[in-house]
Amino acid sequence: MLFAKLLFCLIFSFNFLPYTVHLNYQSSLLHPLQEMLLVLIGPSTILLLFTLFVIICFICQAALGMFPDIGSKFVLMFGIQSFFNPIFLMIVDAAQQVRILFVGRWIYATFIVFHGFR
Repeated sequence: MLFAKLLFCLIFSFNFLPYTVHLNYQSSLLHPLQEMLLVLIGPSTILLLFTLFVIICFICQAALGMFPDIGSKFVLMFGIQSFFNPIFLMIVDAAQQVRILFVGRWIYATFIVFHGFR
């Protein structure tokens, strides 16, 4: 959402649900490269946070000789969630039957993930 505001994109709604987040914005104002960056910033942020957590664990173990068990379990679970995040997104999109307007026709989001942009 912050990246969309930096691009001066008009955001209509931003809703949190227990299983997903809905962000409605006017995509016609964005260049295709900007829209791809808007989509890719989510997984990139998760990867960056996981890397930061691993570095913090390494520094604590090097400096203090130990890292709390609860912290280790948190980093482990965050890493597992980061790895399975695309699969979880496909499951939620398939259950909601999310459709996208792609090259003038409506297709399911999971179809794009499985078959790519052809």
